[in-house]
Formats: sequence, C-alpha cells, structure tokens
Amino acid sequence: MSNPANSASSRRLMLARLGLAAGAGYVAPTLFGLSETRAQNLANVSRPSVPSRPSRVRGPRASRPSRPSR
Repeated sequence: MSNPANSASSRRLMLARLGLAAGAGYVAPTLFGLSETRAQNLANVSRPSVPSRPSRVRGPRASRPSRPSR
C-alpha cells in the first residue's frame, strides 16, 4: 500500500480542485450570462411614474364663452 500521509494529501488536493471547479461552475453563468448589450438595457430600465395628486376643489366658477376662432 501507499504511504497514508501521501494518500491524505492527495485526497485533500483532489477535494480542493473539486471545490474550485464547483465554485467556478456556480459563478460562471453570472459572469458570462449577461452580454454587454443586455447589461446596458437593464441599466436603462425606467422606474414607474408617481401618480399625480388629485386637483383641489375650489368654489364654483362662472363659465366663460369660448373665444371665437380667427
């Protein structure tokens, strides 16, 4: 059989590489999933407008006739 210390370090190295590969696979879609055009489009999304306030109710006003056209 091989040396137990060498076997343990080999196992650690393999697990470290597996962890790095899994981390790279997890992060890759985030890093490479957005093209530059899509990222710009997402940055330019406008916010919804704020609803306008209702107009104030004032006392009764006398109506005027419209102006004649020229």
